[in-house]
Amino acid sequence: MSEQGDVLIENPIINSPFKEPSSQFKFGDAGITNEVVSGRRPSSYFIPIAASKKSKSGHQSHQSLWR
Repeated sequence: MSEQGDVLIENPIINSPFKEPSSQFKFGDAGITNEVVSGRRPSSYFIPIAASKKSKSGHQSHQSLWR
């Protein structure tokens, strides 16, 4: 039971808050899956980068959301 992409995990809490984590949801190339694997994930991070927004003329919009 391993789907990739937009995955809905019904119960995402699989470890006790009082013990060291013993299992995790597996990550694939396309993101998280609903497959539970034993062990801990290596410590790492990733930074999602949003796609640039373009106006109707095809130029990037440089308007700030803060005013």
